[in-house]
Amino acid sequence: MFQKVKNIVHVNVEGVKLTTLKNIEFYVRQGGLFFSYVPSVISDEELIVEIPKADADRLKFTEPVRLQFVGTDPSGVPVPALSVDARVNELLAPEGYDGN
Repeated sequence: MFQKVKNIVHVNVEGVKLTTLKNIEFYVRQGGLFFSYVPSVISDEELIVEIPKADADRLKFTEPVRLQFVGTDPSGVPVPALSVDARVNELLAPEGYDGN
């Protein structure tokens, strides 16, 4: 795992208008580790999630992670969740925390 790394996940979503969803959560799972975050919606099709360094330090660099987001529509009906596999190094921003 890299040291001093700011972990920003930028997700593009097709087929769902994110700005209409409520109760959005973003999950990261690797083996027995599970983390839940509240993402920031930046447009109808984009959200970003910042993974705290303390959580990122627990992830194994060589193993895949499963990423998923969930939410509900304005009526409270669950929206089908996006779930993808990624490598930890794909989640890491090389500029580090606070640009260090």
